[in-house]
Amino acid sequence: MTAGSKRPALPTQQSALTRVRSTAARLGPVLTASLRGDRPSPLEDDLSALLHSQRVATELPALAAYHRIGPWVQGALAAQPALPPHVAVELRSLCDDSMAMHLLALGSLAKLAAPLDSLGCRWLVFKGPVLAKLVYQRPDLRSYSDLDVLVERKRLGDAVAILEDVGFNLVDANWALIASSGAGQVHLEHGAGGGVDLHWHVLFDRSTRAVFRIPVDEMVERSRRVELNGIPIHTFDAADTLLHLCLHAALEGADRLIWLKDVEQVARHSVSDWDELVTRATSWRIQLPVAVVLARASRTVGAPVPTGVLEALAPGRTWRWVSDGIDRLFPAASSHGRGNPATLLARSTRSDWRSTILRFTSGLAERLRRLVVARSWQRDRSQWDPGSPGSLLYRSDEGENDRAAYFDWVRNHDD
Repeated sequence: MTAGSKRPALPTQQSALTRVRSTAARLGPVLTASLRGDRPSPLEDDLSALLHSQRVATELPALAAYHRIGPWVQGALAAQPALPPHVAVELRSLCDDSMAMHLLALGSLAKLAAPLDSLGCRWLVFKGPVLAKLVYQRPDLRSYSDLDVLVERKRLGDAVAILEDVGFNLVDANWALIASSGAGQVHLEHGAGGGVDLHWHVLFDRSTRAVFRIPVDEMVERSRRVELNGIPIHTFDAADTLLHLCLHAALEGADRLIWLKDVEQVARHSVSDWDELVTRATSWRIQLPVAVVLARASRTVGAPVPTGVLEALAPGRTWRWVSDGIDRLFPAASSHGRGNPATLLARSTRSDWRSTILRFTSGLAERLRRLVVARSWQRDRSQWDPGSPGSLLYRSDEGENDRAAYFDWVRNHDD
């Protein structure tokens, strides 16, 4: 097919993209309204009226799925007569899927707890089921897809080996990429179902770890002991939990509403010493990412951030004004996963505003180049393509050698 033969499709593509964005913008208030408080509440009449449009309502399940808030939306609309029946069925399906993933995660936890205990090293569980158990007033409202476990760095290889003995399999295949990036985690699945992200660090690659100084050992020492489904585990303390949630969200674009709701729930129910949180954020050099996400969570889902915290984290008034302006132009509730300047800003945020602006402008230039060349602004998804050398799923001939080299590096180095 020639380049010229592709051009007639462009107006249709633009029209479709405009339609999706328009629908997402209209449904954004419905999504955020469903997240008010600690449990879903019925929508107000003006928002319910939006659902009378069949086209608009039909887009609702896809947006709820992207934002991982299916149970919240379903709960808010359960008694909504304007909701088309097929949309109600799809929302109910999202809730069923969420519960199924929750049960798989708890099953994975039950299978790995005793083997990891037998290693004699400290291990922790964070995000997903821990947030559902400790922070959310209704655990069924917190959707997640896997179990995040942190083990002592020098015991990562031992942990993988012992989990493989009880039925877990490594999903990763591109060991050359894993080794070259200094991956802070590997991914496993159990034959009976249920995924586990097995971390030795909370940040994935060494380039990010070089920017942000996350003291994992200190976080482990501060960890608290809790029970999850009757199994004793450790997890991060409240301040470390919130800081990690903010940094993780920022590095991913901070556009999924469930990430912002996590921040709101932890801020509302767990964190009491905000001065200590600011002190740790400063020490870790993550003040700006934390400020961006706290401000976004406050604006979007009402996170109770005390007066002065944002100023302490990001004292530059110009920086806060720019961040606030971009957020208002591209609200998180209208995101549908294709990326926009607000997600780019969050992902670009580094330890100081100059580095952030440089990274943001270079990223913006690359997105504009992609828009001209490929006629798409959408984020690069090659990391999920098994045929791409940039994907963790890509298999190379030297896989076993690279795997051994990676675990040797994790065990014997500190960088």
